[in-house]
Amino acid sequence: MNIYQDITGEKRGTAAYAMVKLEDGVDENAVAENIEEALRETRKRRSGTDEADFSVIASEKMGAIAVNILDVIQLVIFGFVGIAIIVGGIGISLVGLVFSFIVGCVSGVLPARAVAKLKPVEALRRYE
Repeated sequence: MNIYQDITGEKRGTAAYAMVKLEDGVDENAVAENIEEALRETRKRRSGTDEADFSVIASEKMGAIAVNILDVIQLVIFGFVGIAIIVGGIGISLVGLVFSFIVGCVSGVLPARAVAKLKPVEALRRYE
């Protein structure tokens, strides 16, 4: 805990975060603004700056952040899937081409070898 406090500058007994449960019908944005104003008045600033060392985030904003993160993850997944489909398609195409080449060669070479062993006249009679 001492290392964490040294790195973050937090004092013993301070909270890393706080959650507020609102009653039905209360505007969460107004409550968030009130909490932020109260914290600005009572909390110390970061040394050497006027910036606050806290942030207040309402659930709507948290939801939007979560949606953005999920959108990025979905985009990455679609990218990987697209690459996999392209690579798979190329692989299947290459296998098909190689198979067609082999079938073509075999279907051309085997009859040619059989005919090459015959006399020309006999070959013409057989394969008319």
